[in-house]
Amino acid sequence: MQRKPRFPWQIASVSLLLLTLFSYVAWAAPASVTLVGDLQSELGCPGDWQPECAATHLTEMGNDVWRGEFTVPAGNWEYKNALDDAWTESYPAANKALSVAADTAVRFYFDDKTKAVVDSVNDAVPVAAGSFQSELGCAGDWQPECVNSLLTDADGDGVYSFVTTAVPAGAYEFKVAMDEGWAVSYPASNVPVTVPADGDQVTITWDSATTDVTVDVTTAGPGYSVALVGDLQTEVGCTADWDPACAASELGFDAEDDVWQAVFAIPAG
Repeated sequence: MQRKPRFPWQIASVSLLLLTLFSYVAWAAPASVTLVGDLQSELGCPGDWQPECAATHLTEMGNDVWRGEFTVPAGNWEYKNALDDAWTESYPAANKALSVAADTAVRFYFDDKTKAVVDSVNDAVPVAAGSFQSELGCAGDWQPECVNSLLTDADGDGVYSFVTTAVPAGAYEFKVAMDEGWAVSYPASNVPVTVPADGDQVTITWDSATTDVTVDVTTAGPGYSVALVGDLQTEVGCTADWDPACAASELGFDAEDDVWQAVFAIPAG
């Protein structure tokens, strides 16, 4: 005789929890980001192109942004960023060229959200500095040196952007400050932004050609839905099984941790 599970709804809950955990693993932040290239031996590594060399590790600043500053000798160099001390995942696809005429303190950045690789010689370094920065993990507000709100140009079109759902509901102001300082910033006056609800998506853009700054706030959510589908859907309120369009078996999106999740009472079976 087949023995029925005592608490079948718990099995379904555990299954969904495991699905959630697997999603976290798939999208886990890197444990390390290394500046790798033919300049590593000049920066204290035993050799070049060594992703495991801790001497050229970048530092995690917060909000998935990594930063490091190294004095690069005069010369022509190539580099990229390797994740987790290995070649399994590295960016950009092609090596990035770096040329300096004299020994130069160069700041290197990696944004794990956009996979953008940035340095202070080749690229603009715009930061959204304003009254919301402490909400993003900065020590305070109006800090252009806090790169947690770094704007990046992932597709190379000259338009830099910063996207976050971590700014709580409220009224804020900001400017886009360049190169971790206030010497150059845009626009002339502070830009106001109102976030109606926690979890709403704030998108700040800076156009390097026109220096225009724009901000857009949209309702929280990634723009698509996730549903539990199977031969158990009629048991949770759907009119048919194997129906991905049934709202009764949809998972809810938690904007705080970027995870879809739901609990359903599943009958024995």
